[in-house]
Amino acid sequence: MADLICHVLKQFSLILLHLFNTNFKTFLETIDSIIYLCHVI
Repeated sequence: MADLICHVLKQFSLILLHLFNTNFKTFLETIDSIIYLCHVI
């Protein structure tokens, strides 16, 4: 279940990156946060 959530979060963050053309450093930090949360869950 956690793997599915992680996958969705990663896809969602990629979509956000394209939509908002987010600052790449901020984007990477967001990915790190998501991966961290995935390990915690």
